[in-house]
Amino acid sequence: MGFLDKLFNSAKRKDREPPEEQLKQLHPLEKFVLNFSENNGKLLLARSEEQIRKYLSYILKEENKPRYWTYDKEIRKQFLKDLPVSKELKPEKTSILLAYAHYLIESDGGIMFTAYEIGEFRLIDLPDTFVFLATPEQLIETKEKGMELINRRFHKSLPSPIRTIKNFGKDEDSFSKNVYLILYV
Repeated sequence: MGFLDKLFNSAKRKDREPPEEQLKQLHPLEKFVLNFSENNGKLLLARSEEQIRKYLSYILKEENKPRYWTYDKEIRKQFLKDLPVSKELKPEKTSILLAYAHYLIESDGGIMFTAYEIGEFRLIDLPDTFVFLATPEQLIETKEKGMELINRRFHKSLPSPIRTIKNFGKDEDSFSKNVYLILYV
């Protein structure tokens, strides 16, 4: 059997593998992206802070919202200096929430965040559109692993709440948020 025969036969075998087996062969970041997309999340890849700011500007226009709201003062200084931002201490429903993701959950494409990223606000009190900033280093396998890492890191002052969302989009039948993830690579 020649090289090309081996190559094409292996491709045919791969097509016959069940989807679960194909999923196991993906890189962890590819699995996350696949699951995140299936949850109706919108993923943007950025290579610079300037590109992140451009994306933030585009998202405001796309969502037809007047401004961003963030709990994090560093985000305000670093990314929102040229964009409209709410000065309110409480989130405004007409704004877009901008926050760092604490962890990206590979197994279900979810995003974990804590009171350190959004304050002690309930999800229902936050805007309907979220924009999270993250890096590939924040990727973990499961929510349980994320909770374990948070417990270990913040064992003396555990943040409350700790949330993981994975139901994205504008689904009227369930409690969901419209979620963008800007992955800084």
